[in-house]
Amino acid sequence: MSMLVGRDTELSTVLAGLAALTPRRPTLVEITGDPGAGKTAFLTRLLRELPDGFHAVAAHRWTPTAVARLGRLSRIRPVVAVLDDAHRAEPAGLAAWWHLLDAAPAGRLALVCAYRPRQAPPDLLRPVSGGWTRRLSVPLGALSAPAAQALLPPELPAARRTLLATVAGGLPGLLAVLAVHPELVDPDGTLVLERVVELGPSRPLAGLLGPEADLADQSTRRVLHAVAVLGELADPGAVAEVGQQRRAVVVDALDRLVRLDLLRYPADGHLPQPRHALVRAAAYRDAPARWRAGAHLRAEAALRQRGADPATRGWHLLRAGPAAPRFARLHEVTRELVAVDPPLAARLGALAVTLAPAGDPAARAAALLVQARATAAAGDLTRALRLAQASLDTGPGPDARPGSDPERSTPPDGAARPGPDARPGPETRSGHDGRPGSDPEHGRETRLAAVVLRAELAGLLGHGVSGLAVLAREHAGTAARQRPRLAVAQGRLAARHGRWEELNRLVPEVRAATGAETDAPLAAVDAPMAAVARSTLAAGAAAYGLIEVAVDEVRAAEALVDAMSDRDLAGCLDVPEWLAWVQGVVLQKEEALRHVTRAVGLAREHGQLHVLPGLLAGQARIAAGSGRLTEAITAALEAERVGRSVGARQAVGVALTYRAMALLWHAGPHAAAPVGAEAVRATRDDPTLRDTAVAVLSHIRFAQGRHAEARQLISTLIRPGRGHLHQRHIQPKWLAGHAEFLVAGGMLDEAYVWSQRAEAAAADLGLPIRRAEAQLATAQVLLARRDPGGALAAAQNSVRLFAGQQADLWLGEAHLMAAGCFEALREPGPARDHIHLARVIAERTPSAWLREQVVNAQRRNGAGRRRVAVVTGHDLTQAERRVAVLVAEGLTNRAVAVRLYVTERTVEAHLTRVYRKLGVRSRAALAALLRDGGGPLPSGDW
Repeated sequence: MSMLVGRDTELSTVLAGLAALTPRRPTLVEITGDPGAGKTAFLTRLLRELPDGFHAVAAHRWTPTAVARLGRLSRIRPVVAVLDDAHRAEPAGLAAWWHLLDAAPAGRLALVCAYRPRQAPPDLLRPVSGGWTRRLSVPLGALSAPAAQALLPPELPAARRTLLATVAGGLPGLLAVLAVHPELVDPDGTLVLERVVELGPSRPLAGLLGPEADLADQSTRRVLHAVAVLGELADPGAVAEVGQQRRAVVVDALDRLVRLDLLRYPADGHLPQPRHALVRAAAYRDAPARWRAGAHLRAEAALRQRGADPATRGWHLLRAGPAAPRFARLHEVTRELVAVDPPLAARLGALAVTLAPAGDPAARAAALLVQARATAAAGDLTRALRLAQASLDTGPGPDARPGSDPERSTPPDGAARPGPDARPGPETRSGHDGRPGSDPEHGRETRLAAVVLRAELAGLLGHGVSGLAVLAREHAGTAARQRPRLAVAQGRLAARHGRWEELNRLVPEVRAATGAETDAPLAAVDAPMAAVARSTLAAGAAAYGLIEVAVDEVRAAEALVDAMSDRDLAGCLDVPEWLAWVQGVVLQKEEALRHVTRAVGLAREHGQLHVLPGLLAGQARIAAGSGRLTEAITAALEAERVGRSVGARQAVGVALTYRAMALLWHAGPHAAAPVGAEAVRATRDDPTLRDTAVAVLSHIRFAQGRHAEARQLISTLIRPGRGHLHQRHIQPKWLAGHAEFLVAGGMLDEAYVWSQRAEAAAADLGLPIRRAEAQLATAQVLLARRDPGGALAAAQNSVRLFAGQQADLWLGEAHLMAAGCFEALREPGPARDHIHLARVIAERTPSAWLREQVVNAQRRNGAGRRRVAVVTGHDLTQAERRVAVLVAEGLTNRAVAVRLYVTERTVEAHLTRVYRKLGVRSRAALAALLRDGGGPLPSGDW
């Protein structure tokens, strides 16, 4: 596409000025703009479109003879003399130019010059002498969006063209480069410098340096290359170190590059930088390849001395390639980047593996472990598993097979996520010769970390049970002082899969990892390790009904996590995920949501895809249990998407399960049914997750009216001979659900037995919400057995226990059960009160399923019809009757005003008249009067 688009307005302005030429009044036309604005293309188009009869002259070198000839020619026909790149014109030529203007020849003459204002010499910008010369200035700025996109390939998507036009700033010269090389720009608008190296010869890119680079001497050109390598603001000291030049030479060269407009000073800075990212790319491409590698190495050293962040230093080490420094330095930077920039850390880790000393398998094993951790954080869990196995195969230990290929290693049964049990630790320490892992003891610690990592990745990939078996086998051969770290990883996996007896055996070693039983100062305690250990102990305590112990452990873990800075927490984001999971078990849902929300934000900020699905699934789980249905569905959908992209099957299964649960409440059973069935299929290889998915699907089937199928599903979780339940903390809920399903089938005696089992299990567990669920099931059974008094007592206990447990949806169901009991006792007033409270919950959540149950209850009770008192001689107006009914239902004056679209003062006035006409003095008396003596209000009044 030609660069001659989008300048019609400017061209019309110039042509109009030329059409108005008069003798003895020369016109100076100045075409100004930044490099790449298309000034040369504009002049080309102008010369093509000059009216007939005009004589155009391209002026390059001006001599007195040429000037005199133009003056004579202008008497015969209009003359347009064009000077491109006037900012680079020789002084003698500019003097002749101004002499022609000052002399004002007798004919019609226009002098058209194009130049860059930043580089224009003073002689070019001087005012015109005399009053006979007209001056017409035409600046060329950024093209309009449609014109800029017209310069880009039409086959590119519209959004991509818009992004490239924005990156180019609407300048045709930069758009011409991106039209040929759109791959240089990432979807976020970042120009990827390393892709420039992969390009072949590129005339558009090289043209961005223009003649300015040719005008620069060798020293200045080398400084430009050093600035391109650094990429930061051109600090003279750093540029001198990278370019291997004296500081005084660098300062002079920087000034020269600013004058050439290759560098510019930012508006708020005192150090120059490349004029545009593409100019930096052109200068980078212009530098010799071998020199670039060494320059990156020198840049990393200079930036390290100046306290640069690991990501910046790591990029330079990566670009240095085989010229990188000694292995230990590269390994150190890679380890620092795992939490903050996993993709870069993974690439650096691969480079570190190639540079590991050939005769030091422990160092290579440590490098493979860090690469595995970074690869997992970047979202490639399967490859991370192979790398973790390669670390075990390479390093010393019972499974060592030196020299194995990390890409060909056979995956074990299990795999892991980089968590606190396998965080940067032993493999990062330097041995006796300064290399990571070269000390035999450190080599054993590296092996232990790799074993833990491999096992935890197994959990993410859906093979957690086999990973647990791997850890159990490793436990016997591990040194006593290393066992607490291994026990924490083993205990967490045991808790995840409901293997409470196995966790119970590990409690002493897990407790040792908390640091609570040592005299070590708090600063010496491994906070992430201690937080996971305490959370694991809390899960075990809750499973055995020791709720107070569980709460104490959770509080201690929470204090450790809250004391961590975001930077520290970013290195162990599975810690808040596990803490939130345990907090959800002991019903600290608000705190759980706070921790998981913080962790989700950090995972997104640092691109840690390996933990994001699990965190989002945990967020969905907590939000669904708290009645935040929309939030739960949104988080679950994102968890499924990200989890599928990285292969985190466990997180996908959890997300599907709790999306189904949220959809049941939010939209009803028909919307939830396909998601619930998919959740069961997705968790078929994980018994613990499958149990939860089956339980959710059973309730969906029951809500669909498929009672027999619901009973069959729930019976698989509680049938005799099944053995110890994996999830003891949820056992009473399943027993209560089975009792509820039996009632629907008319098996009341059997249902009563199961409801009592649910109550006994809940009492042993000690969780108020489980006792509430068991009491709710008992109320339903007793009501079906025609014992409304006993049912009401159980329902009221359920309401009391649910209150304050952040379980509004279940509280709404308990209110409806209490309403049903009052109806059976022929007490419609209290029944209406409970229905009203359930309706408030349904509207707040919002839950379409609960709202449907409320409507059904209203129809049975008559609470759906508004009632007014019929008092002889005291007729109320329609407005007064509306206010009376709403006040009697418990609404405040402000709520009534909102409902009726009137002011609060109007409500007060109506209520005063209602009190006077009906002879009552309080809201309670008004409610009692309407309840006892009311008749139906005609539907047309509402």
